Amino acid sequence: MTDTLHDEIDFETNLSVDSLFPQTMETTRLRFERLCEDTVSIRTLFTHLARGENIEEETKYVLWAPHFSLHDTQSLLEQADEHWRDGEAANYIVRPRPGEDGAGELAGKTELAIDWHRRAGELAVFLRKPFWGRGYADECFHALSELAFTQLDLEVVEAECAVANDRSRRAIEKFIEAHGGEYAGVLRNWRIPDGGEPLDSHHFSITQEQYLTQK
Repeated sequence: MTDTLHDEIDFETNLSVDSLFPQTMETTRLRFERLCEDTVSIRTLFTHLARGENIEEETKYVLWAPHFSLHDTQSLLEQADEHWRDGEAANYIVRPRPGEDGAGELAGKTELAIDWHRRAGELAVFLRKPFWGRGYADECFHALSELAFTQLDLEVVEAECAVANDRSRRAIEKFIEAHGGEYAGVLRNWRIPDGGEPLDSHHFSITQEQYLTQK
């Protein structure tokens, strides 16, 4: 069974008529806000995705490169808005809630990408290094899975990471095992980083039935 930390997800109920997704979500320790200019400025998000002493380490295994200009960040926001409106992906910024170290700060971003034909969603989480080691990735996975299964009625949620990314693998394994999911194995040349060579990837999944049984 899951930890009581994850028993309830608070979905904002005042949704816009053209959106499948909640504008905000809250777990015990985290607040999720729609990734858009209403919740974070282009300049703030650019600084978050482009600078900092740990940026190379933080982005070593993600599929995008650290942002080079404000135009990169503007393009990200435009793409996130398009995917949101089309129902293809829900992108959120992540902030620790009051009582947490760094409460209110921009800790990272997270995404639920949806393949409606397969009735499947894919989880992705990016956190800055000062927020590593707190179990926040697990809370992100839980919030997005709750959205996928209880609000969107998807049948499968998937997560994957580069074979060399041991930190992400441990985080994903912990969540998947706690909810009765499965490790599918290594997918060859599955991940293609921006401007890089294809990488092998670990692949994990949970079905709606498994998730709700272990909830």
